[in-house]
Amino acid sequence: MMTGLDATAGPLISFLDGDDAWHPDFIECHVRAHLSHTRIAAMSSSDEVVIDTAGKLLAGGHPVFHLNDPRSMPKMSGYLHVDTEADPTLLFIDRGTVGWFWSTTSGMMFRRAPLEIMRPSDPDEIKICADGYMARAAHMIGGTVRIGRALGSYRLHGGNGWADGRILGTGVGLGRMSPDTEIAIRRALANRWCEVAPGLEHLISRHSMRRTLVDLIGLSAAFALLEKNSDAGFLLKDWATPQRKLQTRLIGLLPPKLRPRRFRDIV
Repeated sequence: MMTGLDATAGPLISFLDGDDAWHPDFIECHVRAHLSHTRIAAMSSSDEVVIDTAGKLLAGGHPVFHLNDPRSMPKMSGYLHVDTEADPTLLFIDRGTVGWFWSTTSGMMFRRAPLEIMRPSDPDEIKICADGYMARAAHMIGGTVRIGRALGSYRLHGGNGWADGRILGTGVGLGRMSPDTEIAIRRALANRWCEVAPGLEHLISRHSMRRTLVDLIGLSAAFALLEKNSDAGFLLKDWATPQRKLQTRLIGLLPPKLRPRRFRDIV
């Protein structure tokens, strides 16, 4: 995806997977969402219909997009904003929230600046599922606008990083990113976030950036990051008090399922 970014010059950019297709109004609808006069987001994501290898329709919407609708997530209401004035299909999600709120690579459009800021220091760290890095990276800086319309076709096959080639039914996703890939993405995001944080402080408060980082990787991992990465001190040095470290260590002795959610490390 970085190669594609470097090959373009526009302020908005989308990546089309070779197996997928955009509907005729994809670009228009995404650009309109980015130019909304009510709110601004770093990236947009729209729904997709699902087709098989022969192009036959399998589903009228992408299960991942609908399973991860933030309106169904607890404690999210304060971070969501519907554009009731201009387009009620647009749902803006504030930056600083953690989760998977999107469809797939071919259903996304990014503002260039957030991608330039958060481009991984070592692109080889993210060899597959690059959208898992880029979507989170853009969202960390400027949030997301979800477009509640299917504007493309996602081709389902057995050889990608997410899906297993089957549509099983309501409440069942197409697959999950492998744990190793998920960990690699979050580590790369954490390292890059620490690297660029000083240059973002005039736009995003240090407290907010710190919270985003800790929510991304977990408390114990944040302490480990502080020890390994000299850039992490800008965000974590004042946060890493002896009391918090002791509390985190003691709670870490509990079985993972008994720990409060914020004490469950993700990397």
